[in-house]
Amino acid sequence: RKGRLADAEMLCRQQLAADPGNGAALACLLDILRSAGRIDAAVAACDELIAQCPELPALRRARGNLLLALGRCADALADYDAALAAEPGDAVCWNNRGAALKKLHRLDEALASFERAAEIDRDFTEAHYNRGDLLLQLWRYEEAIAACDRALASDPRYARAHYDRGLALQALSRFSEARDSFERARKLAPDMPWLPGQLLHCRQKLCDWHGLEQLYREIARGIEQGRPVCAPFYDLPTPLDLSQQKRCAELYVSEILPAAGRPLSPTRARRRIHVGYFSADFHDHPVAQLLAGVLESHSRRFRVTAFSFGPDSDAPLRRRIVSAVHRFAEVRDLSDNEIAQLARESGIDIAVDLMGHTQNSRPGIFAMRAAPVQVNYLGYPGTMGASWMDYIIADRVVLPAEHRPHYSEKVAWLPDSFFPGGGERAIEPGDADRASLGLPEDGFVFACFNNPYKLNPADFELWMSLLRDVPGSVLWLAGATTAVMDRLRDEAEKHGVDAERLVFKQRTPTVAEHLGQLRHADLFLDTRYYNGHVTTSDALLAGLPVLTMRGETFAGRVAASQLQAAGLPELVAGTADQYRERALALATDAGALAGLRERLSSARRNSPYFDLERYTRSLEAAFQAMHTGAVDGQPARHLEDLQPSAPSGFWRRLLGATK
Repeated sequence: RKGRLADAEMLCRQQLAADPGNGAALACLLDILRSAGRIDAAVAACDELIAQCPELPALRRARGNLLLALGRCADALADYDAALAAEPGDAVCWNNRGAALKKLHRLDEALASFERAAEIDRDFTEAHYNRGDLLLQLWRYEEAIAACDRALASDPRYARAHYDRGLALQALSRFSEARDSFERARKLAPDMPWLPGQLLHCRQKLCDWHGLEQLYREIARGIEQGRPVCAPFYDLPTPLDLSQQKRCAELYVSEILPAAGRPLSPTRARRRIHVGYFSADFHDHPVAQLLAGVLESHSRRFRVTAFSFGPDSDAPLRRRIVSAVHRFAEVRDLSDNEIAQLARESGIDIAVDLMGHTQNSRPGIFAMRAAPVQVNYLGYPGTMGASWMDYIIADRVVLPAEHRPHYSEKVAWLPDSFFPGGGERAIEPGDADRASLGLPEDGFVFACFNNPYKLNPADFELWMSLLRDVPGSVLWLAGATTAVMDRLRDEAEKHGVDAERLVFKQRTPTVAEHLGQLRHADLFLDTRYYNGHVTTSDALLAGLPVLTMRGETFAGRVAASQLQAAGLPELVAGTADQYRERALALATDAGALAGLRERLSSARRNSPYFDLERYTRSLEAAFQAMHTGAVDGQPARHLEDLQPSAPSGFWRRLLGATK
C-alpha cells in the first residue's frame, strides 16, 4: 500500500522459500509481478516453486493462469490437467481449463470443462457465462440464452451476460428483447467495448430511430478518441465517413486480432494459380448466390479450393458450389491458425476473404497469413483496416482514386463493376397477380426490399413525400417482424401517409419465385448509406429499374457501380433533391418508365454488367497480376487497366470452365 513493491516482492519470495505452499504469499508475489507487466518473471517464479514442490496443485494452477495470459494455451492446459488430477473438485481450475481449450478451438472439450465447473459450483457466475459465450459461438442460441440467464440468476449485475444474451436474441431475430438486454448491459457498464455499435445495429434492425442521431455522434466521437465503441459493419449503414470507417476497422483489428503473421513468398510462378475462397456462407446466402456462377466460370488456368467454416448444408446451392471447385474443405472445427496452416500446406497462392468483418467471419485466418497474397472481395463493402490484407477488389465508381487513402488495402480496379451481376438465374413468373400480393391494380408501386437495418429516417421521409405527391401509389417493402412493420406504419402516419399504403412482401419459398414477383413493382428505391447490393442485382435481373443516390462510402456506391456498368447512369442521383425529382418524374411519366424498362431489357443481353464470363476473366486478370507481382518479389501495389484476358466466350470454347 505504501508503494514499496520491491520490498514486498522480496518478503514474498522469502516466505515462499520457507514454505512453497504459502498461498497468500504466492498470490501476493504474482500480483506484484503482473501489475508491473513482468509476467515472464511470474512464470519463472512458479517454475522454481514447482521444481521444489511439484505435487502442489495451486502452483500448477497459478502457472497455468499466467501461461494462458501469455497465449501459451497448450502449456496452460497441461498445468490445469496436472492441478485437476490432484484436486478434481476445483471449479475455478475447470473454468480456466475451458478458457484454454476454447482458445485452442477444442470447443466441445471447452464446453465440457465449463459445464463441469458449473456442476461443482452451481452459483459460479463466470462458469455459466463462459458456457453461454461458447454456446453462442457454436450457434446454439437458445442454450446460450439459458446459460446467460443462469449466470444472471447468480449475479443480476453481470453486464457481460446481459450483452451475450442480447447477441443470442439478436441472432434469433428477437430484436426487441435483444435491445432490452443491450440497454441493461449499458446501464451496468457504460464503457463496455463494442456495446454502442451493437445497440445501434439492434435499433436499426427494429427501425427504432429514436435517439439514433445521438448514437451516431457517440460512436463517431468514440472512434475519433480511439475507443472500441463499434465493430466494423455496424458503422456502414450510418453517416460515418470513410476516414471514420477506416479508423473503426483499425481499432477492431488491433483490439481483437493477433499480431500479423510473417508475409509468405511464393516459391515459383505457377502454370495454374491456386485460389482459395474462405467463407461461412457457402449455403443459401446472397454472397453464395453471386459467387456460384463465378466459380463455375473459372478457366483451367486456375485451381480453386473452397474453405468452409460455416454450418453444414445440403442445399442445392451448396451442392452447386461443391461441384464447381476442385476441393471443398470443411474446416469449421479447426482454429484460425490451423486453417491458415492448412491453406499454406495446400499451396494456396491467393486467399480470398469473402466475409471481411461480417457475421461469423474469421479474419484471424488471414492475420495468421493463409497465403502469399490475401484479398478482400465481395462480402464486405469496406476496408479491413489491416496490414495483412493486401488487396481489395473494386471499380472506379465504388472506389475512385481519391478514396485510396481511406483503405488499408491496395486496390485492384476491375474495368466494369466489381459486383458480379450476370449468370444463369431462374425467374419463375408464378400465378400471383398484384391483388394477391396486396398491391393496387393501377397505382404506381415504389419498392425497396433492402434489409430493415439499411432504412433510415432521411430516406423514409423522402419516400413518404413521394407517396403524398403520387396519388394511389404504394411502397412495397420487404416482409419483417410485426414490431418493425408496426413501427414503419406509425412513421408513415407521422408523415401524413395512410399506413395502408405500406405493403409488406411475404417471403417466397425460392429466390426464383421472388424474382418473378418483382415484375409487379414499377421502381426500386435504394437506401443512401448502405445500398441494396444483392437486392439491386435481383431487381435489375428481373427487369425492375433501380434508383440510387451515390454516397461517399463503398457501401453507399455499390448500386451506382452496378447501374453504371449496366448502362443506366441516369438512375444514379447525386443529391437527395435529384433522387426525389427523378423518382417523381418516372412515377408520373409512363412513357419514360417504359423506355427505361426496354433499355434495361436490352442491357441484360448486351451490357458488361450481365456478362459473367467477361467479369470472371477480369477477376482472373486481377488474380494473375497479384500473383505475378508476388512471385517477382514486389509488394502489393494498386492494379489498374485490368482487362478481360480474352473476348467473352473464348476461354469457355477453348479451355472450358471445368474443375
